[in-house]
Amino acid sequence: MISLEELTALHLKSGFSDIKTNYVGMFLLSVIPWDRSKHFLFKTGSIQRHASLFLIKVFNKLITMIDRFLKLQIRSRYFSPYIISIMRKLNAFYGK
Repeated sequence: MISLEELTALHLKSGFSDIKTNYVGMFLLSVIPWDRSKHFLFKTGSIQRHASLFLIKVFNKLITMIDRFLKLQIRSRYFSPYIISIMRKLNAFYGK
């Protein structure tokens, strides 16, 4: 996994100037492939699986509502799945 700082450094080294680089997106537990989990909470057909998936869905909705209501926009390496980087290619002749 590459960090925001590493991505920016690589772009700068390649001759780009940074206009804006930031983490985007929201941390959601529902994007994790729980079906492949070997944990007993996700055993196929079990009551624990249904309860666990239900609680994950409720938790995701709660976090989304809090984020939208309070406009927290907590963006970091741990809570945001993507990095968006807007760069400008430096002109080789003028250094702009």
